[in-house]
Amino acid sequence: MQRAIVKKTFIETLEKERVLRGWSQQELATKLEMSVAGYRKMVAGMTETISLYTAMRASDVFRIPIRCLCGMDRVEDRIQKKIIDSPEAVKNKVEYLLDYEARYRNYQSEHKGEECIINLYELTGYMEDGMYIDSANVRKLRIQDDYGGRVTKGLLVTENSFMPVYSRGDVILIEEKVGRNGDTIVTKNLKSNRIYVRKVIVNNGFELHPVHGRGEVLRFGQEQRSEWFDYGRVVAHIPIREEDYIELDA
Repeated sequence: MQRAIVKKTFIETLEKERVLRGWSQQELATKLEMSVAGYRKMVAGMTETISLYTAMRASDVFRIPIRCLCGMDRVEDRIQKKIIDSPEAVKNKVEYLLDYEARYRNYQSEHKGEECIINLYELTGYMEDGMYIDSANVRKLRIQDDYGGRVTKGLLVTENSFMPVYSRGDVILIEEKVGRNGDTIVTKNLKSNRIYVRKVIVNNGFELHPVHGRGEVLRFGQEQRSEWFDYGRVVAHIPIREEDYIELDA
């Protein structure tokens, strides 16, 4: 992008955001720590350059990343803007997820030889908690064996319906064990042929709670336990990488 276009876009964005907020040029100039004459000269295009400090102040005042103020629309910039406007609890959650992802990538680089192969199931249709199972595609996936060989299969998350716990592109790693109280399990109701990702609570019977906190809690007694088939309990979830798929020879 040419320098003149960047400067023109920055100025236009400043004026648009100022008008949206109902501020006068004098009010915005004060917030940017500029003189009114200096601000008017800048927006009239009479300055050759715009100082880095002015750009930084504008980003702080409008809570918009500098690149977005300059008209550069990358997905990273859109995400950054959403994070800036989010409540503190959401920011903490995003920071935790990013730290987790960084630690996972670092572990991968340090333990390249410690791998295992699992079956990865991709359910067809719209994926949500309690979805009907029509069919599933099964592929082989190479993962870092951080779990002592316990993980034998994974479930690919293809929609964001499990947010904020799981997002599209995550792989839910499963070990073939019956879920204990407090565990998250992947289970299927044999009568309805619906599959659920639920937290197990044992309390005078069984309760299956939505992991994302939305939806009805399913309750049933010991005599109805045989109506459910557990694929196993969730050990962890990791991001999918296309290079980790293993293509089998025909």
